[in-house]
Amino acid sequence: MREMLNIPTGRPARVSLGDVAEAAGVSKATVCRVLRGTGRISKPTRERIFALAAEMGYEPDPALSALTRYRWGSKVSARSTYAIAVVSVDALAGKSPPKPAGIARVSGVQTRAAELKLIIEEHDLGAKTSPASLSRTLFARGIDGIVFHISGPIFQWDFPWEKFACVTIGFDGEAHRLNSVTSDWFSAVRMAVSRARQAGYQRIGFANFFRGNPSMDSRIQAATLLEKRSLEKEVGPQPKEHWYPRGGVLTGDIFRQEQPHFLKWFEKEKPDVVVDGNSMAHWWLKDAGVRIPKDVGYISLNADPLKEADVSGLVHQRERQGRLAVDLLYNLIQVNERGMSDSPIRLTTSCVWHPGASLGRSSARKHVVKKAVEIAE
Repeated sequence: MREMLNIPTGRPARVSLGDVAEAAGVSKATVCRVLRGTGRISKPTRERIFALAAEMGYEPDPALSALTRYRWGSKVSARSTYAIAVVSVDALAGKSPPKPAGIARVSGVQTRAAELKLIIEEHDLGAKTSPASLSRTLFARGIDGIVFHISGPIFQWDFPWEKFACVTIGFDGEAHRLNSVTSDWFSAVRMAVSRARQAGYQRIGFANFFRGNPSMDSRIQAATLLEKRSLEKEVGPQPKEHWYPRGGVLTGDIFRQEQPHFLKWFEKEKPDVVVDGNSMAHWWLKDAGVRIPKDVGYISLNADPLKEADVSGLVHQRERQGRLAVDLLYNLIQVNERGMSDSPIRLTTSCVWHPGASLGRSSARKHVVKKAVEIAE
């Protein structure tokens, strides 16, 4: 084997952190914690790891340590291997199947962590797991940083943020003042309007999805108001904006409960094209017998080409968000920046356009929505 790898026979191969972990029967993260002198590791385990490390001749790679200190200054630890966790935060965890958006983001985290040679663990923070117990588990296992994938509105919770470098993806973590990676919703609205105008549409009706997140909702609302004002100056009065679901609560009965409210708005405002904050209105319109795009054009701000290839709209680069979250987290760990921040970093990723069949060319048409009116009544 040594001949195949072209390693001089007189020079033993360097003992790695993984070699010590395998010999001790523990994780690499545990070995990291013991050798750093941190973490709640039992005395017998610590003594066994120290003894094995000495016996096997383990020592940190001096070249990597020197390079790390050169790049990041005196704040950085001499470690060249870090352990991170991706924590999925969802109050409904275990009660519904994972959402494609979450799967894509977590996949991005895993891929980038592997490329950076980071140790990674996956955890869930749902109704059955308290933040306090999760933090104890992560700290004891030697986790240096956490990527929180947040799939819905959350409230502030008690957590020892100062022990970890932290980054959120998905919903913003404004309540906790954490560094975050999110979609550029403001630009998404503007791109949707630009595509609609290029196709000749003039009366653009916004059906905004209320996410219960001030940062996200305010950006969508700001872009909507800006675009409506510009359209009113350019082509005349615009449809009134529609918000759903009513009360900001998303439940399994949303299709039945919210469809009549939407269809009443649609018949009253008569938009040429609907720019939908989610993708629910697409099914409401088709269910009501409205022909898309013959009767009305349709754009989703949250399109999923894998599930709805015919829907025109904006696709969020969620796997890229996961990768960027790991890059940001890695830098925070390197400079030993942990916990919440008075001026958190916010990275936004642009959306890309998916040219589905729901956005045709605008032409003079009549609203054929008798069935829609009947449903609304």
